[in-house]
Amino acid sequence: MSPTHRNYCCGCIPLRFAVAIFSILALALGAASLWNVLRVGVLTDSTARITAYVATAIYGILGVSGLFSVFFKKYALAKNFSVLWWTVTILVILLSGTNMVLLATREKDEIKGICQTDLLSENDKYLGGVGLYDPATLAVDVENCYRFVLVMAGVAMAVQVLVMMVGGWVASRYTSEIKHRKDGLAFTYGQGYGPLTGNQAGQTQPLVAHPYTQPSGSKGEWHSSTHRRPSSWSRTSFALSLVVLVLSTSAIFHTSAQATQDPQLITAAVEDSGGDSIVNTQQTITMKQTFDPNTYGSGEPDASYTINDSSPSWREALADFSGVQSQRPSSSIDDDIRQLVESLTLEELVGQLTQIQIGMLLNADGRLDPAKVQHWIVDMKVGSFLDTPTNHGGEYLAYSAKQFAQIVDELQRVAGSTRKKIPIIYGLDSVHGANYVDGATMFPQQIGLAATFNTTFAYEAGRIAAKDTRAAGIPWVFAPILDVAIHKLWPRVYETFGEDPFLVSQMGTAIIKGLQGNYKKDRSRVAACMKHFIGYSASRNGQDKSSAWIPDNYLMDYFVPSFQAAVDAGVATAMNTYIDVNGQPVVSSRFYLKELLRHRLGFEGMLVTDWAEVDRLFTEHRSASSLKDAAYQCLNRTTVDMVMVPESESFSTNTIRLVKEGQLDRQRIVDSAAKVLQLKKDLGLFENPMSDPNLLSLVGSKQDVEAAQAAARESITLLKNNRSTLPLSKKFQQQHQKETEQEGSHRPGKVILTGPAADSTRALSGGWSIKWQGAEVDEWYQNKHDTIYESLKRELSDRSVSYVPSVDFDGNSIGSDNYLQEAKDAETVILCMGEKPYAEILGNQDELYLAPGQLNVIAKVTEQAKDTKTKVVLVLVEGRPRGLEDLAEMVDAIVLAYLPGPWGGLPIAEVLSGKVNPSGRLPMTYPSGSSDMATTYYRSGVDPYKPLFPFGAGLSYTTVEYHNLQLNTHRLHTKTYDDNSSQDEDQENDDNDSAEEKDHADDNEDEEGDGNDDSEDNEHEDEDEDEDNNNDDGEDRASLQKRHSRKRSKVVATRRKQIKVSIWDKEDRRFDGQQTEVMVSQAAFSSSDIASKITATVTVENTGDYPVKEVVFWYITQDFRSEVMPEAFLLKGFEKVSLDEGESKEVQFTITRDALAFHGRNLRKKVEKGMFTLTVNAMRPEAQSVKFSVI
Repeated sequence: MSPTHRNYCCGCIPLRFAVAIFSILALALGAASLWNVLRVGVLTDSTARITAYVATAIYGILGVSGLFSVFFKKYALAKNFSVLWWTVTILVILLSGTNMVLLATREKDEIKGICQTDLLSENDKYLGGVGLYDPATLAVDVENCYRFVLVMAGVAMAVQVLVMMVGGWVASRYTSEIKHRKDGLAFTYGQGYGPLTGNQAGQTQPLVAHPYTQPSGSKGEWHSSTHRRPSSWSRTSFALSLVVLVLSTSAIFHTSAQATQDPQLITAAVEDSGGDSIVNTQQTITMKQTFDPNTYGSGEPDASYTINDSSPSWREALADFSGVQSQRPSSSIDDDIRQLVESLTLEELVGQLTQIQIGMLLNADGRLDPAKVQHWIVDMKVGSFLDTPTNHGGEYLAYSAKQFAQIVDELQRVAGSTRKKIPIIYGLDSVHGANYVDGATMFPQQIGLAATFNTTFAYEAGRIAAKDTRAAGIPWVFAPILDVAIHKLWPRVYETFGEDPFLVSQMGTAIIKGLQGNYKKDRSRVAACMKHFIGYSASRNGQDKSSAWIPDNYLMDYFVPSFQAAVDAGVATAMNTYIDVNGQPVVSSRFYLKELLRHRLGFEGMLVTDWAEVDRLFTEHRSASSLKDAAYQCLNRTTVDMVMVPESESFSTNTIRLVKEGQLDRQRIVDSAAKVLQLKKDLGLFENPMSDPNLLSLVGSKQDVEAAQAAARESITLLKNNRSTLPLSKKFQQQHQKETEQEGSHRPGKVILTGPAADSTRALSGGWSIKWQGAEVDEWYQNKHDTIYESLKRELSDRSVSYVPSVDFDGNSIGSDNYLQEAKDAETVILCMGEKPYAEILGNQDELYLAPGQLNVIAKVTEQAKDTKTKVVLVLVEGRPRGLEDLAEMVDAIVLAYLPGPWGGLPIAEVLSGKVNPSGRLPMTYPSGSSDMATTYYRSGVDPYKPLFPFGAGLSYTTVEYHNLQLNTHRLHTKTYDDNSSQDEDQENDDNDSAEEKDHADDNEDEEGDGNDDSEDNEHEDEDEDEDNNNDDGEDRASLQKRHSRKRSKVVATRRKQIKVSIWDKEDRRFDGQQTEVMVSQAAFSSSDIASKITATVTVENTGDYPVKEVVFWYITQDFRSEVMPEAFLLKGFEKVSLDEGESKEVQFTITRDALAFHGRNLRKKVEKGMFTLTVNAMRPEAQSVKFSVI
């Protein structure tokens, strides 16, 4: 045995044992750090994640080294163990200090979010009587919770450092002993102490194994020169550790003190660099906002929101948002954005124009693939992503806000590692609430919101969708849909606000205000996106993505108003339509996207295409000869800013080639990239691209659910109610007991439900719910919601309510005909029929009618009811009006529920039971058959209008009467124009027109080199000027100049070989087509006009026994119109009023010139003199009319 092994610190067994213990402690600390990483998963802060991994590694190395040196007698490790231990100790202090700083800064908001979630889940002391958060109590307790976490983390750090320093002292002693033995000094039994000689080295006598004593002389006493003070390295390390500990602790407490000065303030970074440039903003990424649980964000005061018990029977959401002003998109590019965009490479610029779906970044397990993330963000420099991973094989069936935020934050971290650190912008289809975020509150689909005729609910749906989507780290939503529902077979009818332009405009404006609010300051709001511009819903055959043929003046009167209203409301982004209109694919149409959208409507925001639209120019429209040509046509002819590619590199590579080859101007790419970057800045992404954990605990709150249910209550439309079949409440039915007994009803009170929608949650939600095509099975909703059957069973607890299967949505029988036997003995049978979930093209149908199997069940039940006197109620859960053949006449009552969302079961049951008096009205025509699927109520008078139920139809459980329809005057005086327009304005307009003429001349040049004039490919040619005495109308001059002050002032939307814009010739009293006074075509009427408006009033009285919410409709039509046939009726106003029993209210409506205007063949907006009719509640029994004239 060698002397090294034989004499290996045999005399320091206690030290070896201590070293082993501390080595095991080091391994335990490393394991704890690793467990924390695995438990937390993808940490919010990259620095925290890195420090955790480093701590795990160094603890592991230290622990293994110590154990090897002790148990395996590894001398090389043992002699340097002290150096290793003290090095690790210093690193541990630094890492612990770093983590403490992170806890006090970057991780502060996440910790507070967790605290808030835990506090809210533990008790209800933070909730008001109806579910509102008490911000004062909650804020104090969250702050105390955060400070407790900070203190405990500090204690843990102190214990950890103490362990390491004590272990360092032990390691120093242990190393000293090992080094001394190696130097050749050892104890020998009975022989003093001295160097080992060769002979002694071979001896095997035992060594003394107890602490050595300090020598006092040379008289045979024990002498040990190895018992010395700690080495200079040990002393230095100990001192250095103390210094690092003191400095780290001071920094931690200083930072913590700064961070906790204001419990509502999310820490801002030190702003020493100053300035407002993008570079400085990137260097000091901060989130400087005040979080207020009442308004869910910072910025200007927004609408207050409460849920009140307006009556003992139901709750309703109340919010006054009339004063809310949605911020507008930036009309110009900020200087710092211009500096940034000019510094970008061509590849980086094109990347900002590119949007990719999230599935391209996932691996086979549905998780983010680091290599794919690197490829798309770092290599391809893509600036935008979209969609939910659930639609593309994601890891989770549905992603919670936190899980979604982890993905988006990870993408932002990778984007932050690129050269310019430009954040990505993520977009999502939050079309009826945050419908892709698990746990978020889904509202009724837009068609249901429209049926409320209550813009409050549209606003609330937008505000709550914004909050929940932003909680997922997503600042941009592809909503609202502003198409008007023309063809009722179209599978996207349920995504619209109905068929009326005014209704769509009002609801669209409200939801945009809810979505955006003060979005440039309020980080709980998002950028809205109006879609699909334009004509998408006018499908010739009712199929999705099929062509549309729309006369231009019809386009301006019926399709444009909703988009114009959205632009006026400040919508931040827009999406163009898939289809071709009048033979022109909209995605490459200069007329629709440049002249109409940008110039005429004045849209200044960011324009994005829909899914793969550019590629469709080549693959489907065949207007492009290749994918490269498709990219060229889109970018060269339009002002599209971002292309939803979304699954290939073709657009990026082709665009780069087009610029390098000189076919496409680089400035065109720069302009669009600047708009994209400006949007990112407006949304605060350069300030802080990460998600806000404070919003997580507010997702799916009680008040949100009640708002969604209140919207569903007011949407449900009672279309038919014979024999007093509804409501089903015992109190109501007792009032008709005599009638019931005369009809021989047996088994009174028994209610049977059957049909595929009776006990289904997914049927209530429709498409765009959890997944694109909706939930595949009801289990996806995890039993969190009540179906119609479950809710009605609770509402009618005093009656027998049961569900019997009969048929599925496809019409296939389920079981036998037991439902008929059960129905035979029932007082009331409720048939819950409708559609299974679908979205877009997969919802295409060849026939309007319900599935034959469903119709067969209705027929059998109604036929049997003739003999049994059973009352039959038909509840329709559908996204579009499905045909019923003659069965509508056979049932006793029809309730249209639309798609009320997963919370819709209870509202439907409340309407059926009578707890809620139905107040929904049809926002579309319900056709009687396939022959009138594309008929709207505002057709001309020569077209037949015989629907099953007209626009605005809807009953209640009470009676309402209208009295005293009056006008304050019956004449509306007009003046053509203000003749005193200034010469300065004339000169400015002339200059603008000259530039515009040149632009049009350039537009009409042969772009393809095929010798054909592009202007010949469309129908927008010059027409003869009108010679009648009609009055052109339009917005006031100041408004128009404001809209067009930052771009060309052209307002006449035409594509012509030669531009001719008219002015009024005072001598000839006609328009002179040879003039070029551009602004005159949209000039204002003089402010001095007499009787420029008419006020109409009507008294509405509730003459029934129940409180009611009545919708008052105001329609205007011109009796005779020379240029374009007038509509039979056209809605110009509506108001929903609440009336108690016996109460009456006076409702007012103001008639303005704009309400009387239409577009002529030359696309000018004008008012034609003559007689007009104002009708209250047209197409309803209580309709009243009054006439007035325009002179």
